[in-house]
Amino acid sequence: MEPQQKNYLTIAEYLQVEKDTGVRYEYHDGMIQAMAGGSYDHTTISGNIYSELRIKLRSRKNNGDGGSRKCVASSENRKIYIPSKNLFLYPDASVVCGVPERTPQEPGAVTNPTLIAEVLSKSTEGRDPESTAGGDKFHLYCLLPTFQEYLLIQQYRVAVEVRTKTKDGSWKITAIEGVGQTIELSSLNISLSIEALYEDTQDLSEFLNKS
Repeated sequence: MEPQQKNYLTIAEYLQVEKDTGVRYEYHDGMIQAMAGGSYDHTTISGNIYSELRIKLRSRKNNGDGGSRKCVASSENRKIYIPSKNLFLYPDASVVCGVPERTPQEPGAVTNPTLIAEVLSKSTEGRDPESTAGGDKFHLYCLLPTFQEYLLIQQYRVAVEVRTKTKDGSWKITAIEGVGQTIELSSLNISLSIEALYEDTQDLSEFLNKS
């Protein structure tokens, strides 16, 4: 199937394109966009985020401080569906707390993430991830009622931004830069070390090893 030859694809057709091509596409209310391949460090950082979230959430559960809701981390292959905009997006990592809410058209996607993480490319440093369907991804994710925290990791420098939803519905932004720092994720009641997120990266390895 040649998606470029159609102006509009149904969700079923979109899913068939992914199945036939083996390529991940984001779906924007009938239009599809292939996911660009990440750099070596982008892929490494994405894997580190997923691994660290999974380890910390398991530790929290084993220590008995996870509360009544089980929280599960997913990698970049987990789709997020935004019903109000009819969008399927692929964040670099995400966490769902409680029972996963799925969409019948694509059971592999979820609609109730608590936390979403993105690794920024050089072209998106200093701003939100790539614009999608007329609005940046952060504001699209904000359409999901369960969305509580957004973790943005820079790829070419050791810097992280955490956006946390407050009780009044506004968002608090915390910027963290440099080694030796701790990232607090209040929505999950866990913390991550900044070094763990950048472990085994190549472009930043000399800086990390010296610090």
